[in-house]
Amino acid sequence: MSSFLPPTPPGASPVTPPTRPVIGYRLPSPLPRALVVCDFDYSLIDADSDEWAITLGGTRPDAEVAMTRMAQRHRDGENWVYLVSEEIAGLFESKALADITALRELLAMIPMHRGTVALLHDLHARNVDVIVVSDANAFFIESILESYGVRHCVRDIITNQSRIVRSVSGHDLLKIAPLQAKPSAPSNGSKKLVAANCPRQRCNWNLCKSAQLAAYLSSRIQYDRVFYVGDGYNDLCPLALGLVDCAFVRADRRLHRELVAVESVENLVAELAVGMPVRQGRFNRMENADAVEGECGQESWYMTQSRVPCAAVLWATGDELQARVVRELERV
Repeated sequence: MSSFLPPTPPGASPVTPPTRPVIGYRLPSPLPRALVVCDFDYSLIDADSDEWAITLGGTRPDAEVAMTRMAQRHRDGENWVYLVSEEIAGLFESKALADITALRELLAMIPMHRGTVALLHDLHARNVDVIVVSDANAFFIESILESYGVRHCVRDIITNQSRIVRSVSGHDLLKIAPLQAKPSAPSNGSKKLVAANCPRQRCNWNLCKSAQLAAYLSSRIQYDRVFYVGDGYNDLCPLALGLVDCAFVRADRRLHRELVAVESVENLVAELAVGMPVRQGRFNRMENADAVEGECGQESWYMTQSRVPCAAVLWATGDELQARVVRELERV
């Protein structure tokens, strides 16, 4: 700044440049940012979307035979995503599904609880980001969310790919493909192919939810709290890796059973070897369980569990899910 000052006259004192005043204030802190991560099948909806489509909503005459055949092929090592794609293509070819519109109409009938619909609208009104991380596929999820008028409430969908293609006979078909690339060989010492980017070496090779969620969080704004809604075994991975502050676990389903399972010493050592945090006791965002029970009146839906380092809240219906997610959001 001194180079722009006028020259000092002879005998005069030098001109002192002005200094910037120090202002003692802080900008107000923004409101806490929360992210709600949702599984889809038996979490946002009350059914399995793959099974619903393959069995034509339970109306297919040979539904049990078809599902049993697919389950056996899956046990033999075939990837479930390819099996679903093949089965849906067969329904189009046999005219059991007339066209893509018929498939959309079938998916629109899948049950989604009114409380879950209300929750998505509520989260959108609160400017809470919601994403879906699911082993279903984009067409199924998009179609169902649109049919319930809640697609705009979901910011992003991370799932297996799907596209509509024209068949040789001139009909539109749905093709489903895995989200992640197939590894060349097993990497965990077993015959089963697992996701190459799965830190625990447990997830099916086409999708590791913890790897996908970690990548998502690293590429977005910093969230103060991350909530997770899930029910299945592949929902355990993001909880176990410490990516979540509070998990909303659907009661009496696989994830619930995994969290309360009594593990052997051998299994515990194996989990620790692959970096899965294992802690003992009851976990809440509050500093101690007594404060939670005193404040909330013996909230029995807080799980006592030892397999993941986050709070775990049980729910059974969409109404319960809505009430408990909102309650956690409003905790200071």
